[in-house]
Amino acid sequence: MSTEAHTNSTSLISRLRRSVAVRLTLTYTLLSTLGLAAIFALLYWQLGRQLEQREQDLLRLQLQDYIADYNRMGLGFLALRFSGQIAPRDKQLFVKTVAPNGIEQVHNVPDDWIDRDGKNVTVPDGWGGWTVRQEFSWRVPHDQQKDFIGAAAVLPGGMLLQIARTTDNRTTLLQPLRRTFIWVAVAVVIVSFLISWLAARRADVGLTTCDVAELLKTQPANVRRLLAVGALYAAGRAARAEHVFPTWQFTQPRPLPHLSEVLAALPPATHPLEVEAFMTSPREALGGRSPVEWLSTGGDAAVVVDLADEENWV
Repeated sequence: MSTEAHTNSTSLISRLRRSVAVRLTLTYTLLSTLGLAAIFALLYWQLGRQLEQREQDLLRLQLQDYIADYNRMGLGFLALRFSGQIAPRDKQLFVKTVAPNGIEQVHNVPDDWIDRDGKNVTVPDGWGGWTVRQEFSWRVPHDQQKDFIGAAAVLPGGMLLQIARTTDNRTTLLQPLRRTFIWVAVAVVIVSFLISWLAARRADVGLTTCDVAELLKTQPANVRRLLAVGALYAAGRAARAEHVFPTWQFTQPRPLPHLSEVLAALPPATHPLEVEAFMTSPREALGGRSPVEWLSTGGDAAVVVDLADEENWV
């Protein structure tokens, strides 16, 4: 074989190895990124649950305070609480009572629940005429940055007391976590890519069936036939159950000569790393060359077979 042909085959093998290394690198990086995203999602969900539970517990404590005040002063405690200067924690609450007969009474509405664009409504003025009055509606905000929590209890006498509020704790406390995650994710992706690339480049990642078919300029079916008769060696199977062919057996643009005879001399189920070490390590009996170098340059296969028989296999 000419020097140019050998150079071309070596270049093709190198290119195929780089292609496999790139695929493995991208796969490992994707898996690392997905793993990080899953961990962050779990952490974010857990912290969100804890924040929600804390807010719910605080609201229940406030409800218990209201019940205690009701037991001391009756329903008039609400008028006292929400008249004049309202305490900050009370001002943030929506408070409503429902009488046993179904009559509802709203005692307080948080400022951010009130629609500031009031509507002018014409109503009787009580003197036989009409007057225009501005009415304001209220609604629970649907802002995604807020969470709605509520609590209720039946007071003595059958009165239902309901209190509720919205919070933005998820935004206030978890938004910094989201920003931190973005920077950490970028760093992890970069580091994962570099480590995966170096590992894939250093390792003999092997070639797929299609890679070998391209190298040998044949069809994948012919590659599988060569494997079946022992003319090619596969170290196992990778993704999508594809065979993985170590590159040491492709020093030329054709299978290594007499490979089937050597493989037949190896003990069954020999580990691929042991096979690679045997085939690529220099031997005194081969003039300091490895079995791969010996066979690729026309050396007698019987000498390598004898070495395989004499090898102390684990």
